[in-house]
Amino acid sequence: LLSLLLPLPLPLREPSVPYFPRFPCLSFAPSQSQGPGSSPLKLLADIMAKQQAAARGVFMDKSTLLSTALVVALAVIFQDDVANMLHPIGNSIVLPDELLRATSNLVCDVQEKTMGLFFNMPKVKPTMDKYDYVIVGAGSSGGVLASRLSEDPSVSVLVIEAGPTDKHLFVDMPLASPFLQGTERDWALQIEPTEFACQGMDCTKDEQHAGKTGCCRWPMGRGLGGGSTINYMAYVRGNPEDFNEWDRMGATGWNYSAVLPYFKKSENNKVFRFSSFHGTDGPLDVNDPRERNPITAAFVDGCKDVGLEDNPDYNGEHQEGCSRLQFTTRDSERWSVSKAFLWPALRSRTNLEVVALADVLKVELDCQKGKKCRASGVTLRDRTGAVTTVQAGKEVILTASAVMTPKLMMLSGIGPKAELERHGIATKVELPGVGQNLQDHNFFVMIFNGTKPVSYRKRDATSVSGLANWLLRRRGVLTSCLLEGTMFTRTRHNLTVP
Repeated sequence: LLSLLLPLPLPLREPSVPYFPRFPCLSFAPSQSQGPGSSPLKLLADIMAKQQAAARGVFMDKSTLLSTALVVALAVIFQDDVANMLHPIGNSIVLPDELLRATSNLVCDVQEKTMGLFFNMPKVKPTMDKYDYVIVGAGSSGGVLASRLSEDPSVSVLVIEAGPTDKHLFVDMPLASPFLQGTERDWALQIEPTEFACQGMDCTKDEQHAGKTGCCRWPMGRGLGGGSTINYMAYVRGNPEDFNEWDRMGATGWNYSAVLPYFKKSENNKVFRFSSFHGTDGPLDVNDPRERNPITAAFVDGCKDVGLEDNPDYNGEHQEGCSRLQFTTRDSERWSVSKAFLWPALRSRTNLEVVALADVLKVELDCQKGKKCRASGVTLRDRTGAVTTVQAGKEVILTASAVMTPKLMMLSGIGPKAELERHGIATKVELPGVGQNLQDHNFFVMIFNGTKPVSYRKRDATSVSGLANWLLRRRGVLTSCLLEGTMFTRTRHNLTVP
């Protein structure tokens, strides 16, 4: 294990078989200051970054893999002893962000190379010219669809994702969610300037708004798992009446009674094992956190003091009340859609193929006179810059998010004619609703000063002791998903639901 950290030639060899190229982890740049004033930790981070660069595109030999596995196995066997040994001194040693990112990148490299020895991994470009199903976007929807469609061995499925894989320590750590925003795993969008919110946020995405404020940040997952790899993992289905209203408005089959069986089918709820509202055999784990902050208990108690109900299951019979949040985690790790659905399918099925770090440029349409246009395939640009077109024998499925899906449709000539012409795009299918009626919820932050030292502090999460406690025992502050308590209530007495 030390040989991976030291600035010595690694015992590496060139692969004897074609090797999948390395997928980028979170980007890390070596520190520029390496003079007398540089700290040893920063210098170590620089060394690790250089070592990481030297290790790209090659295998570790068997001896290095075995020695690494041995050290990890010993650490797991004696996890309590190691954690207890580090505790007295670990709390006082805080690791800088540069070292944390460099360590995570290095672990990501090793993990991907090791997995590549045994499993089918995402590819640089499609290996065939035609597939039965082409899915654009490997996020929460795309991952589930890829898993379900590929259950039929007689069909071929291609998934195209613009972002990287989800193999990274920061993705696994629940408390590291804020570190993922603004990285290459986040589309990092901004809204148009507004005078009603976000006055402390500068507009940086559009030159016409340069120098203005009021552009709220809009994080959106980019990579395998999509938003489920950067969100805060809270498992909240929504109010049953929301689904019933959809059905009344014309979305037949989307009432709560109709969708509940699918919620249960996908769920492996570790908390409510004997509830008629929850499932226990699905791939998506739902858990309580192993440790909760005392503030959460105080919040729920405070709700009861003002007459609000203590509701242990807001995803159960009714939603209203104060609750402790449930999370999509397994063993105090993030359990994203990619982990629950996509990776198990990719590892075990030869009819499923994933291409990462590739941008779909447009959907190819076959428009014959007198007939409706048919989506016949997609044109994509892979990470090497090569542009190729793949055909879809059955369907092209767009699961590229509420923003990127209509954008891709309009780039392909599907949407409001006036908007397409304004951008010089030929209209192939005039569909006025595309790109319209986007809705989202507002998020307001209130910060309070505490009278007791119970808040989560960055130094607690980035200390040697805190990291060792999570890495070895899956305990401590890093197991928190940050959002721990919630309240669903009616703001007016005449409302029938929260």
